[in-house]
Amino acid sequence: MKKIFFVSLMLLIFSSIGYSAVTTIDGVITLDFYEDTQFGNNRWILDFTVNDVGGDGSGAIAFSLRVWNYHLSYNNEYNSPSEYYIIGEYHPMPGYDISIPVIGTDMGQLLTPIGTKYLFYAIPNENYYPSDIDYVPTLGVFDIDINGERVHLTGPVGFSVAPVPEPSVMFLLVFGIFILKFIQKAK
Repeated sequence: MKKIFFVSLMLLIFSSIGYSAVTTIDGVITLDFYEDTQFGNNRWILDFTVNDVGGDGSGAIAFSLRVWNYHLSYNNEYNSPSEYYIIGEYHPMPGYDISIPVIGTDMGQLLTPIGTKYLFYAIPNENYYPSDIDYVPTLGVFDIDINGERVHLTGPVGFSVAPVPEPSVMFLLVFGIFILKFIQKAK
C-alpha cells in the first residue's frame, strides 16, 4: 500500500510541472499561457480572464500588460481589433531593434467588463525568425507586468531550428524507467 501511495504522490507532483496559470495578488486578473494545439504551427495563447472578485458581476477595469519576451509577437492577424484594448510595442532601449509586446486599455478605449475572457495569440516575432523555416520553441520562464505587478509564466522564451528537449521531459523519462524497475522488482 505504501508503494502505491508513493507512486501516486510522485506522479501527481510531476504531472503539474508545466502548469503556467497565475492570478494577480488582488485576484482580479488570471493569466494562462499555453500552446494552441488546434492550430499547431508555433501559435501560443495568452488566456486573460477578468475575475468577479466582489461577486456582484458588475464593474469594469482598465488593464496594461507588458510581455517581457521579445521573441513573441502579438501584433498579428490572429488578434482582432477591439474597443476594449490595443496591441502595440514598447522599445525599452533607444537605438536597439528590440520591442516588447504591450496589450492594454488606452485613452479613449472602453473599460473591460468583469467576467471578460480574452485569448491573445502570439507567434514568433518575424523580426528575429523568418517564417519560411520551421522553428521549435525553447521553453522557459518569462515575465509579464500586469497593472504594475510582475508575474512569471512558462512557455517559449525563444525559438531554435533544432528541437531542444525540456528538462522536465527528461526527468519524467528517468522517473518512468525507475517506476518500471520498481514494479518489476515487486513481482
